[in-house]
Amino acid sequence: MQTHSAQNGELQSAFIHGVYVLTQQWTVDAGVRFSKFDKDYSHQPRGWRQSNRVIPSKRNFIGKHTWEEATPTLGVSYRVDNEAMIYLRYSTGYLPGGYDENALSVDTAQPTDSQTSDSWEIGMNSEGMDDALRLNMSYFQIDHDDKIEQYPILR
Repeated sequence: MQTHSAQNGELQSAFIHGVYVLTQQWTVDAGVRFSKFDKDYSHQPRGWRQSNRVIPSKRNFIGKHTWEEATPTLGVSYRVDNEAMIYLRYSTGYLPGGYDENALSVDTAQPTDSQTSDSWEIGMNSEGMDDALRLNMSYFQIDHDDKIEQYPILR
């Protein structure tokens, strides 16, 4: 007796990004990505454990779902001089939802929410010694919302 599970998907995305030079030192950029993800799902669990035996499943869960998301990005940079620039950037990330390959019931075979994240980055790019040395540094932080995790089922 085997578990059969299949997920097939198609992702379509479009991205637009623009840069606006405020002054010789200050630049602002912004963009947005539009994503659409269609997924088909078919899953037939092995069965349910009852005491010391497994009762075979004749149930096949089939689903189709679409996830859509717009994820923006925004940045600002300041050119300190001809050799150094500092910047700050914010962006959002997106991972479409899915289906649980360990689902044992109609309730647990439902689509999950998408995972999103907020990302902040601050950094510096510089060149020196007649362009013989390049130094780039950055610090970033990513906060996840609705993180998707799967835990194995102990059998």
